[in-house]
Amino acid sequence: MTLNEVHEDLSGPGDHYLSLSFELVHNSTIYGSQAYKRMTGGTFFTLSNNLQGGCGADGRCIFDLKEGSAPVLFQPTLQECKLACG
Repeated sequence: MTLNEVHEDLSGPGDHYLSLSFELVHNSTIYGSQAYKRMTGGTFFTLSNNLQGGCGADGRCIFDLKEGSAPVLFQPTLQECKLACG
């Protein structure tokens, strides 16, 4: 999992978001041949969609997933594969 971006604009109270991505690489040997699979995916979290929370007077911001937003689905996309494509 990679945290790609966190945006906290204290001048715009609703302008908070973050994006995450993942990469899964699987390598193995099948019947003596090298097999691999690489999948990627990502998702975007926004205050208006699936985050809740806010910022205090001290400037510290705390956010978490809205009730009912978990588990979060990261739709995987097959990028490359050889002998492990199923």
